[in-house]
Amino acid sequence: QPQPQPLAVEVLGAASELCQSHPTVLATVDLALPAVSQWFLHMQYTEYPPSADVPYINQCARLLQQLWQRDHFGPGTTRCLLTACTHMLSSPASFQLAAVLGRVPLQVVQRAVHHLTHSPEIQDEELEKILYKLILWLRWPNKDPDLGIHQWVKELVLVLRGSQKYDILIKQLHLQAVRTFQLLLLEDCRLGALTVIAEMLLQYDSPEVFHSICSEAPGVLRYLRQCAIQHKTAELDRLLTNLSLFFQCMMFKFPGYPELYGPILAETHGLYRATDAEIRQALGSMRWGRRYDPHSLNVLEELRPESLPAGLVNLGNTCYINSIVQSLMCVPAFRNHVLKAPLAARDSVLGAFQFVCAALTQTKRRAISPENFVSTCRPEWFPEGSQQDCAEFLKYTLDCLERCCAGAKDQDPSAVFRGQQVSTCRCNQCGHESSVAENFNDLSLAIGDFGSVTELMGGYLQPQPLVGEDQYHCDRCQQKTDGTKTLRITQAPDSLVLTLMRFSYNQETKSHSKLLGQVSFKSSIEVPVWRHNEEQLVNYTLVAVTVHSGSSVHGGHYYTCGMPMASNGQWFLFNDSRVSETTLAQTQQLQQTFAKDTAYVLFYVRSDQLELPRSAVPAALAELVDSEHARAFERARAKRAVGPSRGFGPGPRGPGTGGSGGGGG
Repeated sequence: QPQPQPLAVEVLGAASELCQSHPTVLATVDLALPAVSQWFLHMQYTEYPPSADVPYINQCARLLQQLWQRDHFGPGTTRCLLTACTHMLSSPASFQLAAVLGRVPLQVVQRAVHHLTHSPEIQDEELEKILYKLILWLRWPNKDPDLGIHQWVKELVLVLRGSQKYDILIKQLHLQAVRTFQLLLLEDCRLGALTVIAEMLLQYDSPEVFHSICSEAPGVLRYLRQCAIQHKTAELDRLLTNLSLFFQCMMFKFPGYPELYGPILAETHGLYRATDAEIRQALGSMRWGRRYDPHSLNVLEELRPESLPAGLVNLGNTCYINSIVQSLMCVPAFRNHVLKAPLAARDSVLGAFQFVCAALTQTKRRAISPENFVSTCRPEWFPEGSQQDCAEFLKYTLDCLERCCAGAKDQDPSAVFRGQQVSTCRCNQCGHESSVAENFNDLSLAIGDFGSVTELMGGYLQPQPLVGEDQYHCDRCQQKTDGTKTLRITQAPDSLVLTLMRFSYNQETKSHSKLLGQVSFKSSIEVPVWRHNEEQLVNYTLVAVTVHSGSSVHGGHYYTCGMPMASNGQWFLFNDSRVSETTLAQTQQLQQTFAKDTAYVLFYVRSDQLELPRSAVPAALAELVDSEHARAFERARAKRAVGPSRGFGPGPRGPGTGGSGGGGG
């Protein structure tokens, strides 16, 4: 008869030990199996069992395992497992089931999971409950790589992924990833915890969940390394090697978060370092997920500290947009022009800039969602959700602003970047010169063998010989002759943009590559400007650096380090919705720690215009922003409630196209 739980677990434990000592008692499997199963399911552990009960529970689990083996995992075993799975849905937690299910062989696990996921009686809501409990039960001690709750989780995740039931997986990832990662602190839970974390995250194509465990990672790694020093076991060494490989894979997959990855790199220093080929093999080509993670919109509800500026939510590979917007907000004259211009239509590029500038200025939230800006300002040849080149996007938006303000050039924000240069070709034979003046919004500097931005600028303005195939056609000589080409800046822009040409094309191999050479930059630069045949040096101060993280032309991530207006010289790292304090010195030294995080676009302001007064947000625009904030807040809640609308996988997913330069998402 049913007994109170403390007595029941002791009786079961003693009975199990007795039965295993006298196997003849188990001769009638048909009677013993359902009886023991019923007794076992009668126990209720809504939380992890007391340590005194664990040995009794394990004894009973061993008895059930013995009965299954006698049944040859036949119909009786199947009925027992299905009863246990049904019990998972009706009971609060039933931790004792972890001891039983953890002893089921893999082939039986696969049959049980197939039944669960194909039964018309079990809906998605029930599957979510089962996955939740299985992940919760990873806390049950287990050191067997072939048996354990982690095998159930792996199989269920594989089937849910194959069925594209992504919402179940995404919800459980956000709910339990950090808690599961913390199980690495418990000796008997490490194997299952790391197996599940790796299975669920390595192919998940969104960084949100991985970043949630990054804050826990340094402490866990530090503790495990201390354990390895004290105990010197092969098991701990293997765990640290696998953990190091996991973090290398994830940082390779989601590059460009130095504020998160720096402490992890410090704690994994000296551990196994995989090659790029090994990392790609570990990641595989299969990816699953959504165009963007709806949980990333949670930041729209979080209040930001007053000391930090607001960030921009990544809406699916939109970091190339977010990084440029944050860089432009660090240019005082540009921001002031945007806010002083007459209020433009929301569906125009100027109107989109006005809105996003005002929203970043007055929001109290940690980040805003730039939906209207992205849909309005994204070039039509940039497919939605694809990785693109931030420098190409900058050129496009500045051109659009110039066209928007063609009838009122004094209201054109892009004019602050407009300079003029004169290209002169001189014939070496007769001395004839021909000159062409052209406006520019940015200067593209070839890296070559130069090691600093100052040297790159000198190389850009250095006279170039026109010989061989590059000979100059002289109008006076009426033929091609050797010549010399010189460039001179004749009109200095208020704000100078320098793009480092990091992406090259090899004519022989017909392939693109990224140049990872280090290029140093100082807090200021002097640019020679020619006025009335006299050279004058104009001093510029660095206010923002857009960084490309990654080794590929066709992918990676963009973020910005910049000094916004009214920051009193404080630099910040703008990484989509994540904003943190940094310094110019840390920005200058980034590539020393993160070899693939390279300065790409640098924004300078004339030093005499650095302290411009900050323009206020017009009242009409402020009111528009407030009303849109409320609507965006409700849209975000609705999206999280119903889940994201589009997904991909499971299957290979190619990289973004990257535009003319490097791609970034």
